[in-house]
Amino acid sequence: MSKITNREQVVSLADNIRHRRNRLGLSQKMLADRMGVPQPRVSDLECERNDNPQLQTILAVANALGTNLSKLLKISYREEQ
Repeated sequence: MSKITNREQVVSLADNIRHRRNRLGLSQKMLADRMGVPQPRVSDLECERNDNPQLQTILAVANALGTNLSKLLKISYREEQ
């Protein structure tokens, strides 16, 4: 495993959720409605206020975003520009 340098930034679960939601043109409220949870729960996930979400919650997010758990949890690195 390579060491993360200051030239790279980690793309987190929160980033993946936000990116996928925006690509689908969904607001946080719309995603929350699809999940059957209050909108602040989506905000908490995207702002990393809940650093240990339950698997059930992550599965609900993945289903609501039309993706699978593997893709949603994928962590990648990208070069800063």
